[in-house]
Amino acid sequence: MKTIIYQRDGDTPSSFLSYDCPIWELGNTRDSLATVEAEEFTFPDQIIMIGTLKPYWVESCATGQFCDNSGERFSPTPLYNSSITTLRRIEWHAEWIENDKGACEALKIPFAWGANFGVQDRSIISDYVLPTQDRLGIWQPGIWQQTGSVLEPVWSLGGFYQSGCALDAIKPMYVRLCPDESQTCLQLTSTINQACQIHCGAMGDFEKDDATLSSPMTLMNHIQFGSIHYFLPNLDDSIGYQSSRVLDYDPLHVRVKLLFLRRNHGTYFANH
Repeated sequence: MKTIIYQRDGDTPSSFLSYDCPIWELGNTRDSLATVEAEEFTFPDQIIMIGTLKPYWVESCATGQFCDNSGERFSPTPLYNSSITTLRRIEWHAEWIENDKGACEALKIPFAWGANFGVQDRSIISDYVLPTQDRLGIWQPGIWQQTGSVLEPVWSLGGFYQSGCALDAIKPMYVRLCPDESQTCLQLTSTINQACQIHCGAMGDFEKDDATLSSPMTLMNHIQFGSIHYFLPNLDDSIGYQSSRVLDYDPLHVRVKLLFLRRNHGTYFANH
């Protein structure tokens, strides 16, 4: 009996820096009338899949503006323009499965495994109160309105990607807004210095995932160590696999070959 792999519905990520956790079914197609039994299948210890990367770019008219209490006005600057191309999402589309002899078989129903990046869909302002001198002549540090302290707000600006770049270069990007004469200056970074900066959402909320911000998860991290679950149709039990390493990466054709190793057999959580 021929094996078909497809992705279950309702597995779309939405939160900040959300990475897919695919749930796949292994067995007959949904149109089959046959009842699938677990003993009909032999799950391999490893699976090799080949797929291509597909970027989804940010399209937003949001601007960023620096303001302070000096009375000088700084012009808003577009956060996304022709010189700053950033990702909203990137996907790895699995299209082939490789057998133990090296031959490749096309998947009849390819599936996508991807990552979302935090972006700005509304304009943001970096509001700063300049340092002041008290009655004793001692200078008090400036305060950022978004953080209520000397910690500078930093915003997500999507993910970095350019043609031919390494997989570990595809990762979240952040932006700080600062003065540059009468213009607002956008300075990009891939890490956040937690000693003097804090990640700020567009609505003024702060992200709590400090570990991710200080050492951002790259696409390479994700596709090498991500988990997937295979289900048999009509059964609740699952077989888990984990991607262990990238076997090959062709940056010209954005093609990635991944090795998945079988994990322990167990029952998946009921809420999935």
